[in-house]
Amino acid sequence: ARDDPVKQCRGVLQQLQKNRAAVVFLHPVDWKALKLPAYPKIVKNPMDLSTVEHKLKSGKYHKVRDFAKDVNQIWQNAHLFNQEGSDIHDWAAQLREEFAGFNSKLYHKTLCPTLCPTLCPTLCPTLCPTLCPTLCPTLCPTLCPTL
Repeated sequence: ARDDPVKQCRGVLQQLQKNRAAVVFLHPVDWKALKLPAYPKIVKNPMDLSTVEHKLKSGKYHKVRDFAKDVNQIWQNAHLFNQEGSDIHDWAAQLREEFAGFNSKLYHKTLCPTLCPTLCPTLCPTLCPTLCPTLCPTLCPTLCPTL
């Protein structure tokens, strides 16, 4: 169970939440209190780290990519609503990069042990450690839609 992808998502989420740049992404944007009436008109799919955490704890994510999609939605929303060069825009870019690294490792840990031996049993011991960290984030959603 330690290798359960959803449990590994929990660890990734906790790392993101600890980042000082994440403070503005921890809870839903209270656009009324912040006097941002345009927010719901611009951001059609609001998302934040506490919502992701709730969905994770309540078993709403069955695939790593569903978790990743929601987390990436946070950064997309921040870039959509906030001007380039603003603190929030920059923090979202920083967290997006951090998450991309975590996400690559998640795919590598959960998929490579099962997919690589099937795809390339003779090459896997030498190729997978090199190829998977770079290929999994792009290839795995295509190759393994059940993940």
